[in-house]
Parts: sequence; C-alpha cells; structure tokens
Amino acid sequence: MKRKVAMCAWLAVVGVLVMTTAGCGSSNDGDGDGGAAGKTVNIGAIGAFSGLAGAAEGTPHVLEAWAETVNAAGGLDGHDVRVIVEDIGATTGAGRAAVQKLIEEDDVVAVFSQDFNDATWVKYAESRSVPVISGIAGVTTLTSSDVFPITLSPITLGYGLDAELKKVGDTGAVGYQSGIALNEQIVALMRSFSEPVGLSLPVVTKMSPSLPDYTAFCQQVKDSGAASYFVSFGASVATKITEQCVQQGVRIPQLLVGLFADKAWKTNSAYDGAVVLDGAAPFFDTSVPGVKEYRDALGKYAPDFSGSSQDSSYGLFAWAGMQMIATAAAKARGPITNSSLQAALYTIKDETLGGIVPPLTYTKGKANPIHCWFTWTIANGEFVATNDAKPTCAPDAVVAPAEAALAKSLAG
Repeated sequence: MKRKVAMCAWLAVVGVLVMTTAGCGSSNDGDGDGGAAGKTVNIGAIGAFSGLAGAAEGTPHVLEAWAETVNAAGGLDGHDVRVIVEDIGATTGAGRAAVQKLIEEDDVVAVFSQDFNDATWVKYAESRSVPVISGIAGVTTLTSSDVFPITLSPITLGYGLDAELKKVGDTGAVGYQSGIALNEQIVALMRSFSEPVGLSLPVVTKMSPSLPDYTAFCQQVKDSGAASYFVSFGASVATKITEQCVQQGVRIPQLLVGLFADKAWKTNSAYDGAVVLDGAAPFFDTSVPGVKEYRDALGKYAPDFSGSSQDSSYGLFAWAGMQMIATAAAKARGPITNSSLQAALYTIKDETLGGIVPPLTYTKGKANPIHCWFTWTIANGEFVATNDAKPTCAPDAVVAPAEAALAKSLAG
C-alpha cells in the first residue's frame, strides 16, 4: 500500500505539468546567516519519511550514514556536521512549518528536500537565502534559481518514459489505473512527447485496480505489436498485470521507474528483461566510484538498511544531495554559512559526484533543471547497469520550451 501511495505522490508532481532520527541544533532569532565558525554545521532534511513514501522511509538511515562518514573524515571544513531530519509524513501543509523550524530554530545552512509539495515553502527558504538541494523531480526545479536539483526535471521524466519505450521499438503500450485523475495526466504527458520522440502508442488503456484479471489488456498489447509497455498502478496490481501478460504470451520488456525499485523484481521471472528509468546512476553498481563510496558507507554505518526492501534509488538521491552540499562547502569562502554555501553552489560546474549524477552546472539567476536520466535492467534475477552507467539526455530544444511554458504558467 505504501508503494502505491508513493507512486501517487510521484504522479502528483507530473500531474501539475499537464494541467498547464531527528536531532537538535543551535537556536537563533532567524536573522542573519545560519552556521558560524566554531560550531557544528547543521543541515536540514525534509520529506515524507514515514506513513507515505515506502522507499523514502530509508532516507533517514542514509542521511545518518552520510553524516557519520563525513565526521569520521574530519567533518566539513573541520566542523562536525549534523543532519536534522523533519519527517512530515502525511500531514497536509506540514512542510512550511518544518522548514521554518529548520531555518529559524535549528540554524541550518541548507535544506535537502524529498518533499513533493516543496512549492509551499521554497519561496520562504529563498527569502532567507537558504539553498535547497532537491532530491525529487519537482516543479520548483523549474521555477527557482535557489533550488539545486540532483535528479531529472519532471518534464524530462515524461520525455524519458517515451524515449526508453522508443529505444525498444517504434510502438509502445500503456495501461493505467482508472479513478485517479493524476494517471490521466501522466498519460497525457507521455502523449505530448510521443510525436517528437517518434513513438506510436496504439494502446492506452484505463483499467480498474479491482478487475479479476487483466488478460484483455494483455491481449491488446499482444495484438498491437508493441515492442514494450508501461503500467501505472500500485505495486501489487502492477505485478498481477505483469504476470498475467507473460502468461498470455506477452514477452516484451516492461518499463519501470527506479524510484520504486523492489527486491521482488529480481526473483519474479515475469520482470526479467524489464528496463528501468532512474534519476541517478544505478544504486547497486559499485563500478561507479560515487556509488561504491555510498555502498561502503551503508555497509559500515547502516548495514540493516543496505540490501533491505527500502534500499532503492531514493537513498542514493539523498546521498547525492548531501554530497553536493559537501562539494559546495569545500568551495565556500570563509565560514560555512547559508550565504557562503549558496554562493559556492553557483560555482559548481560539470560536477558528477563520482558518476552518481549527470554533469551538473548551477547558474545564478536562472532555474537549473536536469535533462538527463540513467537506465538499468533486470536480467537473470539480477539488477544490471546499462549504457556503462552513463546518463542519457533529452534534447534541450524539445524539453526546455515545455519547461519554460510550465514555469510561466506556475508564475501566473
């Protein structure tokens, strides 16, 4: 059920597009720069880490492992680092109050976000000159120059789904759950990019999650000659569809999203050959230097999390976000404060964090959405990196106008 709600939270971000461990920190009155020489460097983290987001429940473990790793190596500029986690769960509107606490009471120098509703508080963080490192495909990555994303933009996500289907063949199929307006919107987003990608989608089928079987959809896919397919359902129904389609003789790759990676994909032969679109390098591939460092840290400081059902791309997104903060801190002039860290982030150029993310450059005065993604596959019961764990990028000429149009509509 939690993974089903996680999918809905992800779709909520995409929907906007088409419709047009806690710790304690130092306290201050909210004026001036956060952080100071001689003090512990406090970093905030916010997201739905319980009650909703399934895989995101592991994020606090990753954040703790990162802090332990950094402090064992001497901290940031010689100062211990503390990550203060604000778990907003399913509470509506909790993000704004949580971020205000982080900034005004906990004196954080930056906020790492896995909050899909960060649009409710990003402007406040901007007004306090506190940089936000985004670990989700959110719309604020399109609208704010003070949001520093480490994963693909929501527009790029829509384009990438079509592009990966197209890689398998000229024809794809989509099945999605009825009764959820957001599913209609993700389908509309895929349709909007199908022509520039060169993909035909003859099968786009709406279905109830309570159907006794999905053989009719599977037959549609088979009769259409589709080379691959994508389904937008909760995990249990998606698995049911996948298994029934295999039984119907549909032996073509399914497109999955790495954010919802499940260990069960390895042991279920129906998923063999599936292609996975991801927002960072494959979280399991230790041939990538940055991923090896991440896996080593988990093995040392979060062994119970490593290899668990929560161990997915969510965790690597969190690690990448914190590594970006550390990279900027090393470039900061003077004491590490929110202002010096923000200025340092604008000096980041072609940074990959050891291959975890595509080359990132942050330019002051403009939003900096990411137009690239990674892929991996499931083969013979194993997760396997593809494309040498290198990113694939959407053409700026296609996605940038769509991003600009969305940003304009949101501003209006």
